[in-house]
Amino acid sequence: MAQNVRAMRAAAGPVRSRVTHTAHLVMPTMVCALRAAPKEWNGVRRLRDSAMRRQGRRRHSSATACYANAESVIPMDVVQFGRWLGERRRACGWTSQRALMASAQEHPHTRDLGISEAFLARLEAGLLAYPFRGVVRKRVLALIWLLCQSPRQIRDYLRLAGLANLNSEEQEIIRSALASFITSSTTAALLLPARPVRLLGQAAALNDLLHMLRTSESGLCVVAGMPGVGKSVLASEALHLLVADEQTCHALFPDGILTCSGVGRRGAYGLIALLDELCTVFGANPLTGLAAGRQGDKPRQFGDRIARPDLAGVLNRTRAAVAGKRFLLLIDDMDARFPLREALDAVLATGHAAGVASAPETERRVVLVTSRFVPEAGLTRMRLDVPLLDDDAALSLLTTLLQRDLRPGELPHARGICRAVGNVPLAIELAATAVLSEGIPLPLLEARLARHALIISTDSGRELRQRLEHELDALDADARELFALVSALGTPEFTLHAAAALRDARWPASSTGEAIPEPARVLDNAARTAVGEDRLARTAALLGQLVRHSLLSAEGEACYGGNEGDRDDCGRGVRYRLHPLVYAYARERLNLLGVVPRGHAHENVQRYAMRFLA
Repeated sequence: MAQNVRAMRAAAGPVRSRVTHTAHLVMPTMVCALRAAPKEWNGVRRLRDSAMRRQGRRRHSSATACYANAESVIPMDVVQFGRWLGERRRACGWTSQRALMASAQEHPHTRDLGISEAFLARLEAGLLAYPFRGVVRKRVLALIWLLCQSPRQIRDYLRLAGLANLNSEEQEIIRSALASFITSSTTAALLLPARPVRLLGQAAALNDLLHMLRTSESGLCVVAGMPGVGKSVLASEALHLLVADEQTCHALFPDGILTCSGVGRRGAYGLIALLDELCTVFGANPLTGLAAGRQGDKPRQFGDRIARPDLAGVLNRTRAAVAGKRFLLLIDDMDARFPLREALDAVLATGHAAGVASAPETERRVVLVTSRFVPEAGLTRMRLDVPLLDDDAALSLLTTLLQRDLRPGELPHARGICRAVGNVPLAIELAATAVLSEGIPLPLLEARLARHALIISTDSGRELRQRLEHELDALDADARELFALVSALGTPEFTLHAAAALRDARWPASSTGEAIPEPARVLDNAARTAVGEDRLARTAALLGQLVRHSLLSAEGEACYGGNEGDRDDCGRGVRYRLHPLVYAYARERLNLLGVVPRGHAHENVQRYAMRFLA
């Protein structure tokens, strides 16, 4: 009997050492042999139960791996991958295939691949050939930018999608995606401006700005407009909405969004101050104590010598600090005298960061600038001109700021106030302040603004004047003089020839004492000569400075014809217009000129008018 027990224990040895699928065949044989030895049954039964329990746990863990943790195995067919893709889409925040399609059309890495809602529907339904090939393979691979948020998820996605044997182009896409997670392993910098309390009537401009930020490649994006139109408010709201969409923000700018004020930063010292802040955010060494421009653009002096900064060294250190980074930089209210070209040369320079295998073309850095001054066209990738509010939006803003409903008799006066200030949001806010804080009735405020749009109140009008004066100081002396003289025309809308006549001393004077000169003596051929064309060109250049600084708007074609005989018509198609607030400020500047320039301008205007009346 002892020999039989030892033989049975030896037979049970393989079951003890390893669990196989034949264990259930070994156990019945052992049970039959032990019927002759009841005393040994308990020990063998324990071995059987232990083996069966181990076998059951192994089967349960295998089933869990196959069904509960689908990301760790390759699906059997495209149907299972489609089901997993739909669950992954919903887990990432896209409740519909249309929402995922919209994000794919805006993302820089997927917008040119033609990912449509129909394609996503067929992919999730398992109607595409598996394994994927051709254009379908490119689209499925590109979806990692939207559906994966870590290197592990990328590896699982490739296994689930059956994307093996990647070529060089596909490997570069994977490396770029992995590099985006490596560079974002640290906390992204988010230095945002204060979110505006309200933004009324600018929904279209806000959508355009968001589309610009989501689709623009590396470069400069400009938000331009006249003083007080709401450029900073629009940019601030757009950044907060962009950050609220964490998935898109992380994919576009994994290293963060930064905001720097451009107020008062001019010349080299203003540039150094801004780059110093940028390097500080990205953990670079301070750029020494040369950023004295924070207190102004006046350089420090040591005795009789001026301390000159090492501008080249500052630019090089900034390039090294931003290498391999992908971020958005907002320069709010940029001064017209800020060296923007040098700043872009440092911020947008491409290069590899230590330990980052991203290609230079994948480094996405966007510089967003809000300014009354329009930069050079060669520097600008995209530009948005902020429009004025329409009449209904302006009235709604004034009503909201007054914090009460308008009475029937107040409605015409409220509309008149908005029209008098040209529907500028800042001016409407100042008008509401004058009503609430200073107790000025709406009818009296409308009457005051009808005479002078800048006299909102004693205190409120200063802010608008300071902004207009600040922008006017950046112009040449001749442009500032012409800005004041155009108000002598008596209308905010004028032509190029009318503006040229203001500074023209060649209008023929009367020798017989008649009040109106003879048409034959006025309508000479001087305008057809090269001197006349040169005078128009100089005037157009001065008015162009006003247009570029958002103090003047130009409409129409520059020239009706291109023939030699049509030179006298050149410029007659262009019409310039001063905003009511700017026109009121130009009239103030005209009163500051001397008596002689004003008298000469009025005389020229009268003679120019007589030319057409005759």
